[in-house]
Amino acid sequence: MTSASQQRTRVLVVDDHPAIREALVWMIQNAPDLALSGEAGTADEGFTLIQRDVPDVVVVDVAMPDTHGLDFVRSLLSVYPDLGVVVYSIYDEMIYAERALRAGALGYVMKRESSAVVREAIRSVARGEAYLSRAMSSRILTRASGKPGKASGPLTDLLTDREIEVLQLLGEGGDLDEIASRLHVSRKTVETHRRHVKEKLELNSISELLVFAVRWTDT
Repeated sequence: MTSASQQRTRVLVVDDHPAIREALVWMIQNAPDLALSGEAGTADEGFTLIQRDVPDVVVVDVAMPDTHGLDFVRSLLSVYPDLGVVVYSIYDEMIYAERALRAGALGYVMKRESSAVVREAIRSVARGEAYLSRAMSSRILTRASGKPGKASGPLTDLLTDREIEVLQLLGEGGDLDEIASRLHVSRKTVETHRRHVKEKLELNSISELLVFAVRWTDT
């Protein structure tokens, strides 16, 4: 291996959408300071690749076929605490970015952003620095300062990380058994989370919750 290649940031891509993976792989391979460590379509595949060859940074989606992305991040960092993680997702950063940081990720980028933004996020995380959009950084700093923002947050801010995951999976059409399998919990636990979500969102029925979940997931 050459000295130049040793200095490049090695990146693993974990995303279940082939087109997204291909775009990220192309972007990484065409950046002079980045190198592709590998690509995976599931969390299990990602873990296997990391066990063989630990990268510098992992770019991971929130929506995974075999687990929730934030659960994957937590599990990953419990084994490899020095690994840099960028969460790359279609989901609104105002809902998920802080939750991703609490899970241990250092960066959050929405999929609508340009390749240049994704590259900068990877570089920042590789340096051990957090990467968020300017709007998200401002929101977090405002909260930390204790000063009120321009408006109160949405009711979804009241949900725990697990409740947000259940809401997302309901919106994607998952039934209770499917959600329990994805989150590695019991059906009864999912039912409890669903009830809490309904109450916190001030909805009157499960039907209203399902309609809300679908609309929320599609936004």
